[in-house]
Amino acid sequence: EFYFDQNAFISAIQRAVEYLTKFNNAPKRDLALYIIAESYRLEDNHEKARQWYEKLIDNFPESDYFSDAKEKISGLRKQ
Repeated sequence: EFYFDQNAFISAIQRAVEYLTKFNNAPKRDLALYIIAESYRLEDNHEKARQWYEKLIDNFPESDYFSDAKEKISGLRKQ
């Protein structure tokens, strides 16, 4: 979250992926997926953003980020 809040999106992606890799059953996996997707979206890599939003949507339908992910994925342009 720190790197994302600082607009350091590449670092945010790296840390979130590391978190997901190390902590398979971590409580904030949905947040990590959302941060990755948002970081890619803000870096204008809409294809990668779409992939990560889809992981969030498919795996965490009860997430607080689910609705926002659905909304954001529909607004992404194809690359």
